Amino acid sequence: MPQHMRASAKPPTAARAAASHAETPRNATRSQAPAAVQPPEAATPRPALNRARIVTRLHKELRARFTYPPLARRRNIQGRVLLGFGIDGTGTIHHVRVMRSSGHAILDLAAERAIRRLHRVQWYPAASGGQATEIELPVEYRLIPERGT
Repeated sequence: MPQHMRASAKPPTAARAAASHAETPRNATRSQAPAAVQPPEAATPRPALNRARIVTRLHKELRARFTYPPLARRRNIQGRVLLGFGIDGTGTIHHVRVMRSSGHAILDLAAERAIRRLHRVQWYPAASGGQATEIELPVEYRLIPERGT
């Protein structure tokens, strides 16, 4: 690591001298040593969340839970819903909301229901180091023509 990027656990020399002078009582003799200044404990670094990886894994997990509403299929309704929700450190999903509508309530509600059915993401605590986060997840409803028609 370059020298200019290293974090110092000790205060600079002048500050250290001022700190020890400030801690020495006025009536102390020279033989008494001032109390040692303890550096603050460094917080344990948490792994950075890789949102792209989390969204990709969520898409994979949700494929089994997303269904194309039969009425929307019959009426040839397609669209893209942007869902927003939080995941706490235990992987529990909360505050599910539609951030950008597809323009069709039937698709918006189906996407929202699928996320709510998931309820908890088992792998999330290990992947996030227990960090809570907010996720925006696009859900695409697109009809693919069947072959031979």
